[in-house]
Amino acid sequence: MIKVSIQGMPGSFSHIAAEHFFPDLQLICNTDFKSTFASLAQEVADFAVVPIENSTIGSIIENYTWLTNYPFHVIGEVFIKVNFHLAAIKESLLSEITEVYSHAAGLGQIVNFLAEHPNLKIVEYFDTAGAAQMVAETKKRIFAAACSRKAAQINGLKIIKENIHDNPKNFTRFFLLSKTPLKSKQQDSSPGSASQYRTSLQFEISHRSGSLSEFLTLFANQGLSLTKIESRPIPSTDWEYRFYIDVLSNPESMAMKLCLEEAKSKCSHLRVLGQYPIGAQIES
Repeated sequence: MIKVSIQGMPGSFSHIAAEHFFPDLQLICNTDFKSTFASLAQEVADFAVVPIENSTIGSIIENYTWLTNYPFHVIGEVFIKVNFHLAAIKESLLSEITEVYSHAAGLGQIVNFLAEHPNLKIVEYFDTAGAAQMVAETKKRIFAAACSRKAAQINGLKIIKENIHDNPKNFTRFFLLSKTPLKSKQQDSSPGSASQYRTSLQFEISHRSGSLSEFLTLFANQGLSLTKIESRPIPSTDWEYRFYIDVLSNPESMAMKLCLEEAKSKCSHLRVLGQYPIGAQIES
């Protein structure tokens, strides 16, 4: 059975994402992202599934750091529709709840609900599904978890308030990571191929006027569309940054190959994090 490392417990959104790739899997659950990456590096798991960005709160910055620190390859992605529900033990009523537990990222996606209930104490927990498990185990009527429907079901909780997330189109993008790259046979002549694959790149450029513009112009000149750009400070440097971009491209296209070849001369470091099929949008 395929072993997949995630941050979180059964019923977490990472679990839902992992099941999209591997319906029959063995979960390797971790309490933090550091351990999630380490379990893949140590071959405790065959793959890892990690969140990389959310449509409400933005990028999951920590995971960009771990992507840099490990030589893993992005071989897939999926966009999970993140629906948060307030779950408690079956005897609880909404009026009785005084404490809400969830992951910090989850709490950042239910700000309006929390503002409407100022009496609720907000408690950060290591995981949304872990919060559901804790609520079930403590059996306290005053505790509730902001979690997925799957987490509530697994832990025998009752949903006392549905859809408490701020954004009705709230999606989290997850990466599927492997120690080996995806081998694509898709050719440049394939109809619509440019919009069916995505390439994720990491690069560093000289700290001078116009250097970033020159680098990005390479992709525009080849007719390639960028869908994301992210910058992170490089440790031990004076205000220099490492960049991450996503490009719509067929990995076998001549345009992409020429662009990557020319890009090497424009930067001090270039790494292809992965070339993979564009992910589907999935309900949670």
